[in-house]
Amino acid sequence: MAKILIVEDDENNRELLSMYLTESGYEALAVNDGAESLEAVRHEKPDLVLMDLRMPKMNGIEATKKIKADPDVADTPILMLTGVRDTLSYEDMYSAGAVGYLGKPVDLVALVERVEEILK
Repeated sequence: MAKILIVEDDENNRELLSMYLTESGYEALAVNDGAESLEAVRHEKPDLVLMDLRMPKMNGIEATKKIKADPDVADTPILMLTGVRDTLSYEDMYSAGAVGYLGKPVDLVALVERVEEILK
């Protein structure tokens, strides 16, 4: 069973994503922000990280860069979740090391399709 770490500061989104991924056959873990994601990625070794772009303390771009800079977990794929719709943010996500992004509100069917595609 693939393990997915959800990094999302909105509690409702975190719970919805966790529930849907669990129902879809994945082990879902969740943390509140980018700063917490660093320790969780090192400790839990997830197969995939779903990273919110905009969060307090440490945003998704900063957290992604730090994860990608850690040789022990640098190969962990990170899929960004964002409500932002501007080209500069997309460029920042990819240059930080994200494998892609999904817009918010997240289409749950599209989410599972992307997760399956990334984990192949």
